[in-house]
Amino acid sequence: MFETYEAEIVSLLNKAEADTPNFYREERKLVTGSKRRIELWSEEEDNRLREEFASGKSVRELTKLHERSMGEITFRLKKLELIH
Repeated sequence: MFETYEAEIVSLLNKAEADTPNFYREERKLVTGSKRRIELWSEEEDNRLREEFASGKSVRELTKLHERSMGEITFRLKKLELIH
């Protein structure tokens, strides 16, 4: 059930980035139960994601490399216009 809403949740969190002080960002946790604390996507991580995806890495491999859920990776690839 949560997977359905995960992309929307991530989108809303990314939109709120500019309005959220750093100390609040570090304390939020994913609703999905991921062990990783929520971290907004940095330009450096976006660039790594682009390079790794272009080199042929699967979404499953990217989830392990970035320690993010499949929903987060898929949503970010769509946002970066790497998939449709």
